[in-house]
Amino acid sequence: MLWEEIKTQEDAEKLLNKVGHFHDGCFRELHVWSGSYINDTAHYSALFGLKAKVLIQCSKHHGIGAVELLFTDVQKINMVQIPEGSFPEISHATLKYEDGVFYWADERDWDIKDPNNDEILWIAAKGLKWRDKSEWMGDALRYGAD
Repeated sequence: MLWEEIKTQEDAEKLLNKVGHFHDGCFRELHVWSGSYINDTAHYSALFGLKAKVLIQCSKHHGIGAVELLFTDVQKINMVQIPEGSFPEISHATLKYEDGVFYWADERDWDIKDPNNDEILWIAAKGLKWRDKSEWMGDALRYGAD
């Protein structure tokens, strides 16, 4: 499936509605990269702007089993370990567009201004695309091996 770009809060709401706010979903994988590299002749190329791909698997209640999100010009990724004994389910994700930045969080009513933001998973980026990757259900890793 082709990437669908999210440009507005309305686009964000359409995605959330299409996937049921990622209800009964789980955060499966994250892949982050920069544009910088060193080639085989030791030439350094500094290209700025982090990118991140996220794979979220859902329960298919809304017809989509897995969603791949592509964040461009990433501003921040806040990763946290799920507490032992907790279930890693996403009950209701948040996707907001504020001041030119998209915010995705794995909790309902998440707010960038909340002082406890370091306790949950969230990503901030200036660009966002998504695509249906329902064929990527299951335990296979898509972005790398164990």
